[in-house]
Amino acid sequence: MIKGVIFDMDGTLLDTESLSILAWDYAGEKMGVGKAGFMVPKVVGYSTENANEIIRTQFGKDFNIKKFRKIKCDYAVRWMKKNAPPLKPGVTESLDELDRRGIPYSIATSTGTKLAKQRLKKAGLLKRCPLLIGGDKVKKGKPDPEIFEKARQLIGVDREECIVIEDSPAGAMGAHNGGFRVIMIPDLVRPDETVSSVLWKELGSLLELPAVIAEENDGISQ
Repeated sequence: MIKGVIFDMDGTLLDTESLSILAWDYAGEKMGVGKAGFMVPKVVGYSTENANEIIRTQFGKDFNIKKFRKIKCDYAVRWMKKNAPPLKPGVTESLDELDRRGIPYSIATSTGTKLAKQRLKKAGLLKRCPLLIGGDKVKKGKPDPEIFEKARQLIGVDREECIVIEDSPAGAMGAHNGGFRVIMIPDLVRPDETVSSVLWKELGSLLELPAVIAEENDGISQ
């Protein structure tokens, strides 16, 4: 039985990963290391702390990550003022189905709370998805399970009856480490053999989620 759902945000609900690549490219050029968008698949889903270690490995321990992140974030903010992040396929249909069934849902995102809410508002989702745990609200980010446990507490369902939907290997492993059933909808990065082995299901898009819920809760196979 599925009685609660936790969604990742970037790459799962919002198609913001392409923006991330543009922002990283811009910041990399400003910092003199060239286009850095190739790094996005390497850090997607990870906490800021863990991502910073990956960045240092690539660009050196003396690389000014704070300045790089400010340039990157400023670019993204300017972009967001002019554009709304598109929804991933099936978002509206999935939320409609969850609402119809009275199944609560929350968001667990590595993005900071303020920025996450700005993105959701711009995309027209904030009123539908007000329950959110941002990366700044946990001590340990993905792949640690802390963020998923806090998101679960927001909706008040048992872990065994709550599923997590993620697009990144780091997020999927974090949810699995927390004892959740994990659905992965790959975006920039495909799951390797280790990640695939811990998934409950792998879907092509959120358009498939209503059928999964019907099969699990009603015994209806579509």
